[in-house]
Amino acid sequence: MKRERDLKNPSSQGVTAPTGERGPDDDTKRARTDAHTTDPAPAADSPAVQPAPDPTPAQPQPFRFTRAPGFLLAQQAEQKRAEAEEERRQGQLRAEQAGAEASTKPEPRTPAPMAEPKKDSSTLPDVRFAELSPKVIARMTPDQLSEAIEDRMENFGGLTPDTPLLTFRQTALVLGDDLPLAKSTMCVGQVHTWLHSRAALVPDVIPLCDAKASTLAAPATPAPTLAELTAVWRALTGSLVVPRSAAQDGCEFLAHAVCEWFENTHPDWARLHLCKRWVVAPSGGMHPPYHWKHHVAPQITCVEGPFVIDLLLGAQAPMACTAWVTAAKGASAPADTFEATAPWELLGAPASATAGFVPETLSPIGATLRTSIEACKRGW
Repeated sequence: MKRERDLKNPSSQGVTAPTGERGPDDDTKRARTDAHTTDPAPAADSPAVQPAPDPTPAQPQPFRFTRAPGFLLAQQAEQKRAEAEEERRQGQLRAEQAGAEASTKPEPRTPAPMAEPKKDSSTLPDVRFAELSPKVIARMTPDQLSEAIEDRMENFGGLTPDTPLLTFRQTALVLGDDLPLAKSTMCVGQVHTWLHSRAALVPDVIPLCDAKASTLAAPATPAPTLAELTAVWRALTGSLVVPRSAAQDGCEFLAHAVCEWFENTHPDWARLHLCKRWVVAPSGGMHPPYHWKHHVAPQITCVEGPFVIDLLLGAQAPMACTAWVTAAKGASAPADTFEATAPWELLGAPASATAGFVPETLSPIGATLRTSIEACKRGW
């Protein structure tokens, strides 16, 4: 087609058409050209076909929307409606699921009332606390005392004003049952002093102590002389076994065995004149190289004064108290070392030189301690 256009438009090839003159061969060329380019005549019964117009170069067409105006806005609105519908559907599903779960859950339980927190040592008792008077406490039984003490410990940290009174009476009742263990007037005297420190709380225990004191006080027997004490030395030493160990300990067991020997052989001495003499070094380091924390031996108050019987130190006779203390301390003793006496029935070193009676020390001797004490005896 391009070639045909070029032939029909020679100017497009840069050829200038002649203006008026004709060459000798022009008619011949035109005839030949027309013969090749002229369409054949149409048939008689066919309509005439109009020649196609000369094609022209394609021109760029302006952009036209292929969709109706407002389509994008409508599409956005439709998308929003779909999203809203999906959100509504999801909300409905969540509501239905929550309803189903609620129908299967058990009924919520009413929370139990919270107990009041325990109070520390800086907290005062609750204002609603009802304090028990000494008169009421004095009539309480052991079970009632235990219940009241437990309540105060759990709810008030044991800080109520009546807690010490309750515990005092509770301890006194136990001590009243253990009074048969008291075998010396010294022990009963200490119990008596302790009970009278709060006599209003223990009106039923004090008579028991007084009765025990009367029993132990009679008959009144004078203290032995040093000669009488020395006279029993051989019999005493022959009935005992001195414990031996690298630390040279066991003084408590030996001392108690000696006291029980006096109880069996000279009960009046044990009842009225016998006790235990202690030298205590709380920080240790007494009597090197053994560095004891304490040492104890029986003491009998004779007419001439107190004398100590200490086979563990290798004594060959009763020792005057001052000499025995020096021997017990050894070459050196700490500055906190002190001396004290205690009823012979009690085991355990005193807490201080002026320590009062400790009720818990008047209790039955356990099997282990009893075995150690019996090991210090020979044939009895």
